[in-house]
Amino acid sequence: MTQTSKLIRKVAVETKPAVQSVFLFLCLIFLGLSAGCSGSGDQPPLGLVCGTVTFNGKPLKGATISFHPIDGGRQSYDHTNDQGLYDVVYLRDIRGAKLGKHRVTIRTAGVEVPEKETVPARYNSKTTLEVEVKSDQNQFDFALTSP
Repeated sequence: MTQTSKLIRKVAVETKPAVQSVFLFLCLIFLGLSAGCSGSGDQPPLGLVCGTVTFNGKPLKGATISFHPIDGGRQSYDHTNDQGLYDVVYLRDIRGAKLGKHRVTIRTAGVEVPEKETVPARYNSKTTLEVEVKSDQNQFDFALTSP
């Protein structure tokens, strides 16, 4: 028998009905709050998304790749490593992207430190890249080229 079960049994046996009602009410509130704080109750179904980004045949390192759901919702993103590899994150340590069609943007210029963008606009501000994320594992490799 757990400590919580023992406490509830003790309160039920040794206290007056009014105190029992208050105790039961507080227990129900606590259980409701703890269930509401689980964090992933409103998370949509996700598919794992990874791949490689190259630019003119070479790995594009340090780029930000973002998947923007066309029907709305939270975007997923990652930064490419030295080999141009990425593995998108939905939220903190939750990997993946919302299922469905996405517009993909790839950029090298920083948001906080404006730099000259090395990737053509057709891959970021005027992106033409679209993919469909399905359940399970998705691999999308992007071979970008300069004009």
